Amino acid sequence: MNAREALEDFIVGNSDLERLEDMLAEFNVLEVLGVSKSENRHSRFLAWLLDPRGTHGLGEYFLRRFLLLVTSHARSCRVERTPVITAFDVDQWKLRDVTAETERHRIDILVSSEEDGFLCAIENKVFSGEHGDQLRRYRQMIERDYARLAPLYVLLTVEGKLPADEEDSAYYIPISYRQVADLIQQVMIARASNLGVNVLGALQQ
Repeated sequence: MNAREALEDFIVGNSDLERLEDMLAEFNVLEVLGVSKSENRHSRFLAWLLDPRGTHGLGEYFLRRFLLLVTSHARSCRVERTPVITAFDVDQWKLRDVTAETERHRIDILVSSEEDGFLCAIENKVFSGEHGDQLRRYRQMIERDYARLAPLYVLLTVEGKLPADEEDSAYYIPISYRQVADLIQQVMIARASNLGVNVLGALQQ
């Protein structure tokens, strides 16, 4: 048996090699770097995706899909104090002057557009809980400083939990990391041809 035949025998039907491939497929750079539970790192990555001018090459595509998810979920969860924003409204928004910032006014992610007249404040909780009355304070600050914009308040958690405070639950839309992951998966499928290899790899991670 020559070397080529020996190599073929090693590859074909080798259950140990198949298990090794499965292990490598589960590689996640966030876990390797020890930041898989870091709220700041996740917030920065999500803010990057939500920025139409981000280097991801998606333009406003991800942002628009995220806003559609948020507004639709607000209706299905019956979040009482959320502005009535429909899919038709989101579809009509230009999203030309959007800013997506992290830690502005201590809010994890703040997305806003003066032209379209909306603001989306995202409080991101990976494995930590709410601190005191922070959700209420953020809302009061936004109502004071951004009164001209229709506010969408999002509480992003691993499991999509409702706010602990009943009053906050009337304003904050609960979104889970599973919903965000599913959205990213949909974007990868729909926009695969527009994504560079590095961006696609980052989204898969």
